[in-house]
Formats: sequence, C-alpha cells, structure tokens
Amino acid sequence: MSAKKFIIDQLKTLDKPEFDKIVKVYLKEIYNKKRIINTDGKGDVGMDIKIFDFGDEKAQYQLTVQESNSKSKLTALKKKIIEDLDKACLNYKKYGYSNKLFFFYSKELTNQQIREFEKEALNRDIYLTFIEAKVIAEDAENSSDLKRAIFDINDLENIIKESKIFPNSDKNLIMDLVSFGSASDFKLHIIEAYILELIYNEKIINKDKIVEKCEMNFKSGDNLIFYEKLLNRLLSSKKVLLNQKDYTLEESELKRIYSLKENFILKENEFLSEIEEILGLFNQKSFKEEYIEYLRTIYTDNFHSELFAFEKEIEEENISTIATAFLKFATDKLNKVEEATKLVLKLLNYCKSNKFIQKYSASIIFSKHTSLSDCQNYLDHKKKIFIDTQIAIHALCYFYNSEIEFENYYYNTTRSLIEFSKKNNVKLFLTDKYLSETQSHIKEALNLIPFTRLESFKSLGRSRNVLYNFYLRINEYENNLSFEEFMNKFKFKADDGYRTHLQYIETYLDELNIEKETISKNYDLEQSKKLIWNYLSASKKFKPIHATENDASMMEFLGDDDINIHQLTPVFITWDNAFFNIKKEYFLKNPKAQKWHLFRPGKFIDLFSLVQFSVESETLTNTIIAHISDEIIDSAHALIDSITTILNPNNEVGIEYTSKLADIKNNEIHKIQDKEIIPPDEIENETVIDDVLYKLIKYYNDKNKLDDLKLLFQEKKYVNKVISLISDSCKEFYRTKKMNDNIFTEFDNLICEIKTSS
Repeated sequence: MSAKKFIIDQLKTLDKPEFDKIVKVYLKEIYNKKRIINTDGKGDVGMDIKIFDFGDEKAQYQLTVQESNSKSKLTALKKKIIEDLDKACLNYKKYGYSNKLFFFYSKELTNQQIREFEKEALNRDIYLTFIEAKVIAEDAENSSDLKRAIFDINDLENIIKESKIFPNSDKNLIMDLVSFGSASDFKLHIIEAYILELIYNEKIINKDKIVEKCEMNFKSGDNLIFYEKLLNRLLSSKKVLLNQKDYTLEESELKRIYSLKENFILKENEFLSEIEEILGLFNQKSFKEEYIEYLRTIYTDNFHSELFAFEKEIEEENISTIATAFLKFATDKLNKVEEATKLVLKLLNYCKSNKFIQKYSASIIFSKHTSLSDCQNYLDHKKKIFIDTQIAIHALCYFYNSEIEFENYYYNTTRSLIEFSKKNNVKLFLTDKYLSETQSHIKEALNLIPFTRLESFKSLGRSRNVLYNFYLRINEYENNLSFEEFMNKFKFKADDGYRTHLQYIETYLDELNIEKETISKNYDLEQSKKLIWNYLSASKKFKPIHATENDASMMEFLGDDDINIHQLTPVFITWDNAFFNIKKEYFLKNPKAQKWHLFRPGKFIDLFSLVQFSVESETLTNTIIAHISDEIIDSAHALIDSITTILNPNNEVGIEYTSKLADIKNNEIHKIQDKEIIPPDEIENETVIDDVLYKLIKYYNDKNKLDDLKLLFQEKKYVNKVISLISDSCKEFYRTKKMNDNIFTEFDNLICEIKTSS
C-alpha cells in the first residue's frame, strides 16, 4: 500500500465535522487562506465554508462526505453536486459572488466523473475546481501540517503507540533515509543522526555534552577530531547553528525532523494496515501481533538470504528454508495446511517488497555487526595510503604554523587528516611526480613576490596559490611580514634551484609523517591522459599539461597489478573530481588492473574513525535522522593568477595595468556589497573580472598564442583600449549571463595591429 493510498483510505472514514477540519487545514496550507469559518450551508447562499481574507470574500466553497460506492449512492451524490452548482450559479448572478466554486469531496471520483461535473458547471457559467481524496492525498504527502491533521483526526499516533508491535527502542527514522549502502556510510548516517536527534531533544547543547553523550552511546573513546569535523560539516550544510559554544538546529531542520517523524508514523501504519488486510482475507486479524512478531524475526534472521535479494517471488518450496515455525503457527490457527501456506507466502512476499520492514531489519542487523572489517584491515595490514599535490601544499601551510585558525575548508580538512594520521600511526605517501608538482606551486608563489611589492596588489584579492592565501591569514597576526619574508621563513628563495626546493619540501613533509614514494616504472600514459582530457573538456575545466601527466601516471601506478608494487590494495586520497568521475571508465578499459580505493580526505577520516565506533540497538531511536555531504574541489579562477601570467610587475605598463584592473575589481565588489548589482550564477569566483581575464588567457593558451597576448599587454598605447574592452565585457556578462566571444575578435585585431606596425 502506498502512502497516497493510505491517506485516501483515512479520508474515506471521516464524518462531516472531521472533514470540515481537514478542508480548513487544506485551504490554509495549500491556498494560504487565513480567515476561514464553517457555515454548514446556513443562510440564503447555502455555502459550507466562507473565507474572509481580503480579495477572497466572494469565492464559493462546498464540501461533502456522501458515499458513492454503489449506483444509488453515486446518483444521490450527483444530485447533491448539481444542486450545489445551481446554488453557486444563483449566488453569482443574484448575490454578487464569484463564479469560481471549490468543491471538496472526501472520497475518490474518476477523472471522467469530474469532467462531467465541470461541464455541468460551465453550462451554468461556473468554473469548478473539484478537490477529491486523491488530490488531497497528493498534497498531504508534501505538507506536514495537512498530513498531521489527518493523523490527528484518526488518532493514528496513539494506535501505533498502543500496539507495541515494534518496541520503541527499535523504531528509527533512519529507515526512511538510509538505503542499503556500505556499512561505513550506514554507520556515519547513524552517528550524524544521533547528534541531530540530541540537539533536537535538548534544544541547546554544547560540544562537550555532545561528545560525552556520543562516547557513552557509541563507546567511541577519545575521538575529538572526528566530532569537530562532523559538527563543522553540519554547520556548513546549514543543519545546525553555533552561538558562542552552544549548538541549536536551523529552523528548516526542525521542520524537516518534524516531518520525518510524521512520515515514520505513516510508513509504519501503512505496513500494519496492509498486514491486517492480508490477515483479514484468512480471518486471522485477531492474531495480528503474533503474525507480525514472526515476520519481524524471520526477516531479521534471514536478511542476507538470497530469497530476499532477488526480485522473483518466494515460492512454496522456499518456506522450509526460512519459515518452518511460522508455517506451523499459521497451520495451527487455520487448521488447513494449504490455506496456511497461501497466507505465509502472501505475507512473506509483501514483506519482501516493503521498505519499512527492510529498513527495520537492516538497522537491527547492523547493530549486531558493526565492525568495519575492511577499514580495520587498512590499519592491521598497513596499507599504503597516497595523497595528491593539493593535500601536500596545504600540509606545508600546516607545517609553517599548526596553531593558527584559518577559515579554509581544504586547510582545515588537511590539518584534521594529518593530526588524525599521526594519532593513529597511519603513514601517508606522496609520489615523486606529485612532489615535483608541489615544487611548481612553490615556484608560482615565488613569482608573485615582485607583484606583492606594488601598492595596488592587495586590492586584487586572493589568489589560487595556496601559500599566498595562507600568507594573507598569517599577515593578520604579523602585520609587517612581507610575502617574501614569509617564503624566506620556509627557506624558499627565488634564486634557489629545483632540487633545493624539493629537499626542503621533502624534509617538511617527512616531519608530518608524509613519505616520498618513487614511481620507478615508465607507464604508457596515453589512454589515461585521454580519459582525463575528455573529462576536463566535458566539464569545461582546465589543467596544465604537466598536472594531467602526473594524474595519468598516478592512475597507472595505482592500477599496476604487480605484487612487488602493491602488496595490498592501495588507497588514494584526493579532492580531484576527475579521479572520481573516470575511475569506473578506467577499470572498464583496463579490466585486469589493480583495483584501488579512492576517498576524499574527509571520507577517509570518517572511515577510520568509524572503526572505533560501536552502534547498538538501544542507540537506534525513532527520531534518528541521517545526513551526509560531499566535499568538492574548488575550481575558481583568481585575478591575481591571471595577472602574473601576462604582466611584468617591474615595468611601467605592468604597474599601470595592475592598478587599473584592481580598480575594476574594487568597483565591482563595492557595487555587489551595496547590492547595486548581483553576481551572475554562471561565474566561478567572487567577481566577473576574474572570469573574464581567466577566459582570455585560456583562449590564447589553448591556441598556443599566449605570447601574442603578453605582447599586447606590454604596449603602453593600448592600455586604455584593452581596459575598456575588459570593462565592457564585464558589463556584458552581467547583462547576458555569459562571456561575449566578441572580445576575442577585438583582441585578435589589436594583436594583428601590433604585429603589422612592427
């Protein structure tokens, strides 16, 4: 029985006063009416409801609960509706009421029957809106208050409480949210759910109390990193609020939990009603509790049985495998083996298709088997766990100052990863390819130093360079520290060579328990590079050639099935969406490749943390809610990075461009802050100027003509023209929500002019 069907059945049982109440709630929730009174047809106009909201005083409303399940009753209903249409017509023509009539009916009618009434209404110049049980049920599924009103009328919640068929400790809203995924996901859902339930019940609670409750219920021991990370995720996903040290739920989350509680009652009652209906076919309703207890035991004990895994129905020969005692019980009650067999099969096959009993059983099974053996093996066998360049770069920031508070998701997740790995004695590895890529990032940071000496540079905002952005935060504590001095503290100097930088990077990472791993084999990278390029092209993203080759090399290294390379399945931690998107295709093209585990940093911490948690059945209450959020890699483009690609900070033209571009960006930011303009959703960074300049550079880089663009930005006489084109392109972006390709033509013409004149 579906949720909609169940609500329809409840509506059918209502008497007139009860349906009056439901219609009032419906008008309030669905039509946003406020001042509603029931008149019960009193007065000359004969309407059942009047509304006194401004502008709605003249609309007409009727309702009925008359039966229509026989020919005579349907005839009587038609007569009633025709009479109400006649009254509506009279009210419209004589008393100045609207010619719109809303007619509510607590039972079902066919679409054809409704169309006939609509034709009758039009013959009287009346526009009829017919709202019968199916329509009300559909809207109730999306309106918690309307659904609650139907429940309250029928006292369903008390029926459930009195039945005691499912012990309260076993009821849990996790059934409504958690599908049958991996054990680790399921466990994380439970823990997040428990915390949200705790905040819901306590209304206000601090972190220490949350940790104390979790440690007691999950026997998790000291795991502060995991709790801090989990609470931060709930904050960032806007499930909870933090006021100083106290956590509360967001208003939307309060409503969602309330709705989920109602939904639980609905799903449980659907299940019980359908079981009762089946039992009624065999005159066994009086033994409902005993039958359901058998079903609960059978489904839980046989949850992993293939009989429940496949879509085909359970057949008679299967009963001896899973339900011998159940069949004997049914036979004793019915005194007929054939009838008992039919009943047992009907009940088992209904349970097989019912999500309520499935999720109930899954939660019980899970509470008995919560050791995550796969994750435990990672620790026991010391699997090699690899990280990528971005994590290594953020790790260097952590090495510089591990105490500083830096509101950056990637930095904080990296810090959690390092601290968690240290605590659990988990070594991380960085390949020599990614070590080299980390050095390239250091070099890019050193290239910023000449620009940072310009007065207007800080006005340009943040960079994509991780070290520079971290420096901006450090500079809030050390006001007089220049970026050059910051890099010198790292012992990174522009004049030093590649190998010197690598030596320092390797030393710093080693202190963080991150070890270098050399890829000694020369792999064929063409296929992997093509997979990456296809993904980048489809997602309209850009990655330097050397970075693409490093990723392709990592993919082939991870997929190497040589036992001397990987004694155990390797683990790779990255934020790079390319790996997550093309991993499946890689294995399809390389079926013999070594399968590797792929996690984002936060997910990795979750998996290893969860090993320490024990979930027991008493923890699974009927108000647990599960949440999970994905972490995504930031692909924004920054104005600073574009400028450093094409400008020379040591000459007059470079300084002038830097100043003028900074003015454009500042002007745009001020207008956004003053709400004069709204940034288009289509941009990838905080301002349009960042995107425009980035796309210019990408356009010329893709055509191998970046030197031509640099040439243009070296000519003083073109400064005003170039700035004007960029400014106009930004304005056009705001108007059309996209980059106008005409700017490329204009720039091509200027470049052609320079080349011709020289």
